[in-house]
Amino acid sequence: MMVKCRLIFLPFLITFFTAISGYTFFRWWFDIELNAVTFDEKAWELFIPAIISISSIALITRKRFRVFRIKGEEPSMLTKMFLVLALAIPMGIAQALVSSASYELVNLRTSDELLAHESEKFFTIDRYRVSRNQFASDTVFRVRGKHNEDLAINLYVAVPIDLEKNIWYGVRYYKTISNKGSDNEKQAAYTTFIDEANEKFKEHDYYDHSHFKLLRDSELYDGFKNAILQTYPLKTNEDFFILYPQKETLADANDELYFIFYISAAIAFLVVAIVSFVLKTDPKALELYQSGQLDNSDFTTQIVRMLTFRAGVPITTLLVLICLAVYVMGVLNGVDFMNASVNELIPYGAVRRDFVLNGEYWRLITAAFAHFGLAHIAMNLFVLGLGGKFIEPLIGSIRFTLLVVVSAVGCTTLSIYVNESTLSAGSSGINYGLIGALVAMLITRRLSKQQGSDALMLIAFIAVSTVISLFMSNVDHAGHFGGFLGGALVGLFCGVREKKEKHINAAL
Repeated sequence: MMVKCRLIFLPFLITFFTAISGYTFFRWWFDIELNAVTFDEKAWELFIPAIISISSIALITRKRFRVFRIKGEEPSMLTKMFLVLALAIPMGIAQALVSSASYELVNLRTSDELLAHESEKFFTIDRYRVSRNQFASDTVFRVRGKHNEDLAINLYVAVPIDLEKNIWYGVRYYKTISNKGSDNEKQAAYTTFIDEANEKFKEHDYYDHSHFKLLRDSELYDGFKNAILQTYPLKTNEDFFILYPQKETLADANDELYFIFYISAAIAFLVVAIVSFVLKTDPKALELYQSGQLDNSDFTTQIVRMLTFRAGVPITTLLVLICLAVYVMGVLNGVDFMNASVNELIPYGAVRRDFVLNGEYWRLITAAFAHFGLAHIAMNLFVLGLGGKFIEPLIGSIRFTLLVVVSAVGCTTLSIYVNESTLSAGSSGINYGLIGALVAMLITRRLSKQQGSDALMLIAFIAVSTVISLFMSNVDHAGHFGGFLGGALVGLFCGVREKKEKHINAAL
């Protein structure tokens, strides 16, 4: 039991307090106190805690977990995921708490006083009037669910309190409908939702609330801002003060967050205690760990080596880092980290036919680095890492770069040729290009017997993914095929060139 306490519970305890307190202080100081770092609210409360938790748990369990066994096997990724959630959930709740408890409730006599307190967050206003006939609205659709089975509809309505000073009252209506039905069924469900929202809007009481929350960088803020710009496009470069009514008092909301945080922390320690109890110590592995003789074959070490240019595949590493950088930059600036919308990905390089026809040819390459969400980028980078680690050493970094470029351009070119209005993004075209190159190398007998066997396993993995994707919506099959053709052409070139070089060398 002492071994488990020393290798599991104590490291988690230290990580729990240092990570949560350190990140919370950083957020309070730089975001709230100094207003020097302005990320999207969802990034502060969900995305960054998730990244910190995954990284921290991966590092503290990297070799320690290899000392233990569950039913004779090393602990699985699922076991580590329990520890990640035990850290990430309290950390996310702590961010919501510090974002709320750090502000006082400011009482204003009129809405005109708001501009003198724009660094504050919560307000009561004694006297204000809304101009409901000058409202602005916009509807945002997002596909949700593991298999894109849900369609979330958000109707944002911004009603001016002071049109000249850009002070607005925000009202949001929300509904989730099935995304599996026909277009007619979805249109009927949408029409019903809009009719219901219109009736609620007509009866809306603009004074039935405890206080206002002044929205900043968040999905809500972006929704209302876009609604305003739809109706008042001349306000594009102006600042907006969007007040969102809160039913619950600020004190009650903070008390509830404190309670939830303490409960989540207690559950976190209970989860770690259960994991520690379930794990069984392997004496031989413990001896190797204590003597520093455990090898570096674990998955976490391989990822670290890949991300730090120590895996011997510099171009693959560079591609992975660029994709991660674009994804993280987007999320920090408000792009939905699970299911990005079309408009959200346009500034980050996604491609559509009209963009290219208007001279934005660079999107034929940059689209490969933008992704629609966490699952999208995770799967693509996993395949890219596997394929790149196999192919780049085989053909060299220069040819591998050529393979990547041709595959990416082949993917986006065929995609925009076949799909007139579809936005294309993701590195899957490059991945299919890698498979095309492997197929070409197998045909030209470039690969040794062992290399061919490994190549067939990788091809089989992609083939299974392709078959599954045939039954999914929102998959760019034309782009995948274009990437495959581009990769196959480069693969044939590499194979023929290598054979010719061998022939010349033999003759000499």
